[in-house]
Amino acid sequence: MVYVGESAGAIITTKDIDYNKLMDDKGVAAELHDTEALNEVDFYVLPHVGEEPFVESTSYPLIPMVTS
Repeated sequence: MVYVGESAGAIITTKDIDYNKLMDDKGVAAELHDTEALNEVDFYVLPHVGEEPFVESTSYPLIPMVTS
């Protein structure tokens, strides 16, 4: 199976979506208590790097992924 996701569709492939809370408004999903995700990848996706309105929330040091 091939899965392609952009933005939230990519974030949901990680182990847990809690790391993304800086980019989201908790009021939109006030009843969300479990942030466990699909756990399909062993890294965290950070979409919208350098894009408004996420410039500040995505300004953390990034570690590039290198495949051989």
